Amino acid sequence: MRKLLLTALGLSAASTAHALPWDIDMADSQAVRGYECWEYSVNEDGQRVCLRAMQPLPEGVISQAHPFSPTAYQTIAPGNMYSPDWKPMENPLEATDAVVAKGETMFKTYCTPCHGMPDENGVIAQLGTVAQPGRFPGVPALTGDAGRLPLRTDGEVYRAIRMGWNLMPAYNWAMSDDEMWSIVAYSRTLQGGQYVPPAPPPSEDGEAAGSEQ
Repeated sequence: MRKLLLTALGLSAASTAHALPWDIDMADSQAVRGYECWEYSVNEDGQRVCLRAMQPLPEGVISQAHPFSPTAYQTIAPGNMYSPDWKPMENPLEATDAVVAKGETMFKTYCTPCHGMPDENGVIAQLGTVAQPGRFPGVPALTGDAGRLPLRTDGEVYRAIRMGWNLMPAYNWAMSDDEMWSIVAYSRTLQGGQYVPPAPPPSEDGEAAGSEQ
């Protein structure tokens, strides 16, 4: 009974004023903007010198305004990863310098850790650090003798980027539709990255289907 009485007296004595030191309005609270300096000093020349700041993003990492794709998908694509409708899909973007440049940026951000960094001539000499011995085996080469790009249509490359494939995660959360298609455009500029259609099957008389007599 005594405890209840003390509790009641304590509640009756409490008021909003007692909470004010801890009840700070958000408009008056201190806010720090990411990657900007929030503590300065002044040197002998009267110039401000930053003392404390958030570390910048690592080299090659691109900051985006939203964790999800900033642009809605613009291509009507099959929902089933194994649908044959992916294969005939064509890149809706013209391979202009701007598109290829965007694709290069996105490729070097999201693709090179596994598939390797192209040099200035578009040659990928080795797989990326993620696929080095002792880490994740089974990452395929995109170019070269066992390269996958010559075997995959634009639609199939786009499907792998958007929906993932085996070890490869899906990147539909990280890139817009145009950014994914720009990677497809850039990948075709790599040495050995062009799609090579399979030879048509032979006809009953032994000639390749569609060949001239």
